[in-house]
Amino acid sequence: MRVKKPKNGLEGLPLLLMVSVIIIMISLVIWMGILKSVNGNQLYYINVSPSQISSSTSTITVTAYNKNSMPLPNVKVTLNGTGVHEIGMTNSNGISTFTVTPILVNHQTNGIIYVVATYYSSGIFYSGGVEYAYNEVVVVA
Repeated sequence: MRVKKPKNGLEGLPLLLMVSVIIIMISLVIWMGILKSVNGNQLYYINVSPSQISSSTSTITVTAYNKNSMPLPNVKVTLNGTGVHEIGMTNSNGISTFTVTPILVNHQTNGIIYVVATYYSSGIFYSGGVEYAYNEVVVVA
């Protein structure tokens, strides 16, 4: 007695389709990870110069860098403390410059200006987010 073969070949198709979808999903995840790691537009650190100033009028320069140590533009930079409240953005060279006059009160001998950089990042296959970098400037009398 002969066994009849089914006329529609659907027995293996759902399994093949599932395996194909899983392979495609895994490769997409891998590519998304690669593209995210290639995306250098993420705030990695800031350099503040000078790191110490006097209580007279001084210039503070903040440079923002990505993880490849390249200057990063459009980073919001905030200086706060010792009577200083300044907000600026880095230029196309990743630099933001501030002229500040710190105020030491009640016979203070020193103070701190906190420098916070905020960057809103995005990229291909990367939904983005908010990144921060922190540094400080010491104010001496």
